[in-house]
Amino acid sequence: MIYDFEIFGIILAYYEKRDMKTKITIVIFLAMLTTLYGEEDSVVSGGKISFFRKIFCKLDWKEVQQTVSSPREAAGVVRRNIHYQEDIGDAWTSAEETWQRGYGDCEDMAIAIADLVKMIGGDASVAVIYNSKKGIGHAIAYGKWDNEFWIASNGFYYKVNSLEDAAQIVKREMRWKDGEITIETLGNSRQSEMIVASKNRTTLPVYQKE
Repeated sequence: MIYDFEIFGIILAYYEKRDMKTKITIVIFLAMLTTLYGEEDSVVSGGKISFFRKIFCKLDWKEVQQTVSSPREAAGVVRRNIHYQEDIGDAWTSAEETWQRGYGDCEDMAIAIADLVKMIGGDASVAVIYNSKKGIGHAIAYGKWDNEFWIASNGFYYKVNSLEDAAQIVKREMRWKDGEITIETLGNSRQSEMIVASKNRTTLPVYQKE
């Protein structure tokens, strides 16, 4: 049996030795193959995502959980696929919405990572680190995995001993040299409230990002 990664390797080796016209033909062929095969891949393989689909197709949110097995991997896949961009009006959105549009700010990325970790059976929540003097805050995902405390800030993964340690990392990342640092943890209900409120435009988060 020839597996997807073997087919990909054969095509790549052939591609590197061809002229430009042939290369263009190969690219068009791969695009057609992606359209025809990629969409049906998760069905014909019994729900298991193949190497081909992972490389050439954009996975939907429910499929993404099959590609990760730890918070570190969850943070990495979010960082690679969701580009940082601030929201106008600072709207909170669900993980699936953020994934589909491909961009979001710190709380969107934190929600996506936390939800992805929970999808694979892990412990994860969202916290906001505030700087009282500047009147701004930064959202992170955090939790425990294999009895170790972890955080993810804009998709960057760290092992820490506590949220207090996490606050110091955020302080360095944000270049906050002064101001009192406080931490607000958001449970699932509070997180959902913020998402719903943003959709309805009834309220906004109590902090302002840089």
